[in-house]
Amino acid sequence: MIDRDGLSINSPELTKLKVGTLDVGVPLLDNVVQLHNLSIDARTRLAIDIEPAMVVMKRIDDEPLQIQRYVKSQDLSNLFEAPIEDLVLIRGREKDSWTATGENVSIVDEDGFKDFIDTLTGFALAKQVDRKSSHRVAKHIYKRIGHFLSKVRQ
Repeated sequence: MIDRDGLSINSPELTKLKVGTLDVGVPLLDNVVQLHNLSIDARTRLAIDIEPAMVVMKRIDDEPLQIQRYVKSQDLSNLFEAPIEDLVLIRGREKDSWTATGENVSIVDEDGFKDFIDTLTGFALAKQVDRKSSHRVAKHIYKRIGHFLSKVRQ
C-alpha cells in the first residue's frame, strides 16, 4: 500500500495534457468508478483540472472517488484503501514523472492505478486533440482492453 507520501509513476501521456479543465465520462457501478468493466451502462463524469505542474481529478457530482479494476471474470480490485475526495498528481523532476497524492490517498493496487491513469489520460488527450477523433481513440482503447481481458481469462 502506498500512503499519502505518494506513488510515483511514469506517464508520458499525462505530460502531454494541455493546461485547462475538461471532463471525461466513466462507467459507474454501486457508486464506484469502473476500469475495464465494459458491461456497465451507468456513468458519472470526472473533472480533470490540468496545470503545468499538477493535475487534479475528482468526480463532478462531488461524491467520493473509488475505482475498481476489473481483473478477470467477476474479480474487482479497489485502487484506493478508501474513497477519496480528489486525486492530485504532482509533476516530478524526471521527465514524465508524476507523484500521486491528496488527502487520505492510500493506493492499494499500484498496477491498477497506473492502468487507470493511462486509460483516463488516453480519453482526455483524445478530447483535447479532436473531439471527433476521441470516438476512434475510445474504440481503440476498448479493443486494447478486450485483448487484455482475453489474456487474463486464459
